[in-house]
Amino acid sequence: MASRAWSPVIRILLAALTVMTTASWETTSVKADSGGTCQMAYGLTPTSIPDWLMPVMGNTNLATANRYDVLAAELLTSGLVDGAICPAQGLNPDGSANGCGIELTKDQVLTWQNQFDSVILSS
Repeated sequence: MASRAWSPVIRILLAALTVMTTASWETTSVKADSGGTCQMAYGLTPTSIPDWLMPVMGNTNLATANRYDVLAAELLTSGLVDGAICPAQGLNPDGSANGCGIELTKDQVLTWQNQFDSVILSS
């Protein structure tokens, strides 16, 4: 049994529970052919799918042409791009790409940064 101090609290909670379970709640059923939630809430039904819900059709918006100097340095350091025609193999003493190395790796950097566009869009 509950202590004497808790008895009033328990009675109030039981009374509230009894009222909530016996009260008649107004419910509205929505039929599939009635226009749905939008019809009931706003008085109209959507005529088309919003643009933000439409699937992406092409990958033209995903392709980038940014200059990534760190990627250029990694391509030169790993040997994927031969920097022999540039001073110091296209690299600065700190390992970053110098101006010649950046220009030399420009096409490969663009190819590298866009190589997974179709995979991203197909997922």
